[in-house]
Amino acid sequence: MRGARTWGLMAFALAVSLVLSTGTAEAGRHHHKKKKAKRSKPVPAMMNAAQAKAVTAFMGAFKFGMSKDDVIKVVGKQIKERYAETISNTDDVYAQDKLRRKRDKEIKRFRKSWIDFQGHKTGWDVSIIDDQFKQKTDEGMMVHWETSEGRDQRRFFFFFRGHLYKMFLALNTSAIAGAEDKGFDYFRQLMESRFGPGADINGRVEWRSKKLHAQAINKMGLYGAFCLAISDLETEGDLAAVRRANAPDSNKKDNILEAIKDNGQEPDLKSNANTIDALTKGK
Repeated sequence: MRGARTWGLMAFALAVSLVLSTGTAEAGRHHHKKKKAKRSKPVPAMMNAAQAKAVTAFMGAFKFGMSKDDVIKVVGKQIKERYAETISNTDDVYAQDKLRRKRDKEIKRFRKSWIDFQGHKTGWDVSIIDDQFKQKTDEGMMVHWETSEGRDQRRFFFFFRGHLYKMFLALNTSAIAGAEDKGFDYFRQLMESRFGPGADINGRVEWRSKKLHAQAINKMGLYGAFCLAISDLETEGDLAAVRRANAPDSNKKDNILEAIKDNGQEPDLKSNANTIDALTKGK
């Protein structure tokens, strides 16, 4: 009898153990399903090598990692090249001198556009780029507004710790034929024809490669502009950590932090052509 009772107790214990292990496995499966559900956030579309190359083409002669002085030299060279032909085609010495002064003034204006975001109020705190920077995070910016030859676009250069990490192009919709009538979907189609299908994230269309982060941003309502932001992915990650630690509280969204969370003007007239032409004609 004692042996039978012992075997009965052992059988009972084994049955309880099986029930518990089955329940644990079932719970694990349910827990795994819940985890999967949490991963269903949208992520930027991944670009292939050719599409990533198309993105960098919009940067022209500028490279990530450049210093402020490097960027000033490149822009200055581009401006001089643009004026050179006009000056050489003018026989009037007075007109040539006037063009040189205008050229030098344009270079000086770009140099003086430098601003560091160290906590003081700027004219950019409520602007087309107010969601592109934070204060007290070792960030800085320069801007060139190109309006020559019928163009109307601004090229913003964003720096982190003194090095270029993002370029932001603001394109006036009136300069893109049909854009005002067709809206942001038209701009998106132009971008996707170059970069491939994009992903909708936080009201923007985004793409990524191993090194780049590209965003098409709709600023048509307030500023009448479509915007393209191209940034260095690794530097963005470093900057996101600094912003979390140092940036003061703000009601406006931080586009870098939002992107991290969701994932767990002056072009060179020769090398970069015209941005509008590049968009509409595929140059």
